[in-house]
Formats: sequence, structure tokens, C-alpha cells
Amino acid sequence: MEDRRKPSKEKASRPIPPDEANMPKFIISVAAKMLQLHPQTLRQYEKRGYVTPFRLGNLRLYSERDIHTINRIKELADEGIPVSYTHLTLPTIYSV
Repeated sequence: MEDRRKPSKEKASRPIPPDEANMPKFIISVAAKMLQLHPQTLRQYEKRGYVTPFRLGNLRLYSERDIHTINRIKELADEGIPVSYTHLTLPTIYSV
């Protein structure tokens, strides 16, 4: 017998999953340990607009891309570049 039901719209309405690098994975304490930074430093970087972690209520979830960005800021600071100047170099991080 022929199936006369309407095709399901479920597949069309599903959001496209983000790529793996942008997937929020790490809570602030884990991200801070990975980067060897204080959690307050990560909050300051968010406040300055360097990263925008995914927010779930009061919970911050950082992606691999956020971790990479913060690690690059840390590297630049270790090279003597003031953190306030890193906004000049951040757009070039992903242009490779």
C-alpha cells in the first residue's frame, strides 16, 4: 500500500550544527586550567570583547576557537605586547 502521509518537515527545520571548533565545550574552570590563567582573567577578556563564550544562565562555555584566541593573546602578552593592543592582531589569527 502507498504511504500518503505528508513528508516530514522535521529535517528541514533542524539547525545546522556548528563546526567543531566553535562548539561550546569547556566550562570556565577547565578553560582556565588549560590556559594556565585565572578564571577572572577569562572574564576580563570576555568583558573586553576578545572572546564571547556561549552562555547558559551563569555558566560560560568556551569553544576550541575561544581557547585558541585566548592562547594567542597570552602568547602576545608573553612577547611584551600589551593586552590592550592585541585587538590589532586578533583579526589576523584566523586569516591563515
